[in-house]
Amino acid sequence: MTTQDFPRNKVVLYGWFDREPAWMTRRRGQEAADNGGGRADTRTRRNEANGAITTVTLQVPAPDGEPCAIPITIHRGVPGSEVLHTAHADDFVVVEGYMKLDRAVDPRYAVEAGDEGRVYREMTIYATDIRGRSSEETFTGSGAWVEGMVTEPPVFFRDPDIPDAFLARTTIRTRIAYSPEPDLLPVVERISEVPVIVTTDTPDADLLFRAGNHVQLRGMIARPRTFQFGHAVRKKLDALDQAWEQTRTTQTGTPLQQAGKQYRRERDRLLRASFPVVLITTVVGQEGAEPLTMEEARTARRAHVREIGRQRRERAERRERAERRQPVQSVAVGAPETHENGVEDRIAPAVTQRVRWRQRGDDGQSGDMVAADVHGEAGSDDGLSSDT
Repeated sequence: MTTQDFPRNKVVLYGWFDREPAWMTRRRGQEAADNGGGRADTRTRRNEANGAITTVTLQVPAPDGEPCAIPITIHRGVPGSEVLHTAHADDFVVVEGYMKLDRAVDPRYAVEAGDEGRVYREMTIYATDIRGRSSEETFTGSGAWVEGMVTEPPVFFRDPDIPDAFLARTTIRTRIAYSPEPDLLPVVERISEVPVIVTTDTPDADLLFRAGNHVQLRGMIARPRTFQFGHAVRKKLDALDQAWEQTRTTQTGTPLQQAGKQYRRERDRLLRASFPVVLITTVVGQEGAEPLTMEEARTARRAHVREIGRQRRERAERRERAERRQPVQSVAVGAPETHENGVEDRIAPAVTQRVRWRQRGDDGQSGDMVAADVHGEAGSDDGLSSDT
């Protein structure tokens, strides 16, 4: 397959609609009872632009054959999206789309009041076409194609089912080209990143160990359980351990045993989680791609992590310096002026606004910078916002 006809970012899912949770069925009451309670798990929410976005969950076999839940995001106007109005659980469907890492928040790791939880990035599948399964398509599964550049040295970890096998996780920077009607509407291209994992014994897997390599990848959608780490995880585990120590000193007998079981379940739930990724089965290097050994990749990863930490500290220092340099100034309000016709022009008080913008450094990482305070008249249509 040549570069021209290889999909840069494409996924095809052959699965069936998941059943809505019991609490959603109970909320709909008599309507659910009349329909047998077999509706598909579809939910609609509003984004920041007040646009309606629908999410539907599909049951799709993972590479090992066991089914897993894959959420799909569907925008209005996607061909075949009208099927969602009458979708029932266990109806087979074929979904085509693309993949992209989006910001997500896990509220399980919230510790204090006002804490939103753990902020991370999770792969989202956006549908571009939905259709029923034909008579020839009697199988279920998934296929994914990605072409792009390796963004960072990988993280190596052991296979949770085979401790002697190692997996490597990294991200691929690619482009999305989409238009609902290419002949009439413009084709919009955007940069996206796709998370991928590969077993280290896969042929040419070492091409994914070097950042900057351009590769063509083919694989399947999977949801492996992996260990979670980071400041938010440690903070939540520390709070859980402290609560358990207090429980051990205040309870005995059967209540203590039940509390211990709940503590172990909660700790395991916080330490392990599964997220959608692309499990790579085929790696094809493009011009200039060079392999890297695991030891060299581990060294490069440590240097990459140190560089990210240095850049974060520098951005924090720049924010602090910018905030210290820009004190808020008070502006006196003038007295109203009276014209010869007796009409008064009342001067509105000046409003101080602090403008923020996103600055992107040479490393591609973005951070908040605080600009000089902007003074404008109240009620003026200057378009300034503190979140710009």
